[in-house]
Amino acid sequence: MDNLSEEPPSFRESLRAAARDAGILPDDALGPVIEKLADLPDEITLRLSPLVARAEDAARGAAAARLVRDLPAALDRFAWRHFGAYLVVAAVVLAAAGTGLYLGGYRSGRAAGEARAVHLEAALGTALTRDDAEIWLALIRNNTGISAAPRLCAPQDGRLACQFTLWGGPAPPPADPTSAASAAATKTPGRR
Repeated sequence: MDNLSEEPPSFRESLRAAARDAGILPDDALGPVIEKLADLPDEITLRLSPLVARAEDAARGAAAARLVRDLPAALDRFAWRHFGAYLVVAAVVLAAAGTGLYLGGYRSGRAAGEARAVHLEAALGTALTRDDAEIWLALIRNNTGISAAPRLCAPQDGRLACQFTLWGGPAPPPADPTSAASAAATKTPGRR
């Protein structure tokens, strides 16, 4: 076998060559025995091939049955083994998203409030002088129940004009009921 691409001789050819080298020719008495021996591997392969195929099918079926039987348990082990890691990752992602949303909402709300406050301060600064603002503040503080005050409203110049009583100063402190009782007890009859 000088050339590597040549096929090695088959069993039949090797057996015939060995018989020729030993001096046994096909016409000799051992010739038919050599031929039968040369055909033996083909006969074995022919007779065993259905058995080999059935054995291979059975092995494949058994392997498939084991795979089907063991797959749920393997997946369950895999899932529980990695469940903690998945839970931690999910918690971190949710915490990061919640923190980001909270901070974004806080900054957005604060910026919107500051923008409104700037406009409100500017509008109040142009509408009221300091003295006017102090008068309005005193009126607001001294008239806390203004919505319940009696009022008289009538249309005037296409708008509604209302009259009601406003207190210009703070309400007097309430009378102490114990001091009124003690003053009545100190008065003597007949004296004025």
